[in-house]
Amino acid sequence: MILTEFDEEDYREFLREEARERGLAEGIQAFISVCQDFHLAYEDTLKKLTEKFSITSEEAAAYLEQYWKQDENEL
Repeated sequence: MILTEFDEEDYREFLREEARERGLAEGIQAFISVCQDFHLAYEDTLKKLTEKFSITSEEAAAYLEQYWKQDENEL
């Protein structure tokens, strides 16, 4: 029987990081929704995401791809 050492502090850190990432994604999703409510352009929203959340433009683009809602009239 092999026992592995369980590091409770490492596990807690993992849970904190996971919760932080989830919270960040939820905040970004809400931010994108507000930008759309105020009819901010896609490109302007991308720029604001990088400024306000201190993320790269590549990360911002990935969030926009995931959360930007297309207007049914644009389709």
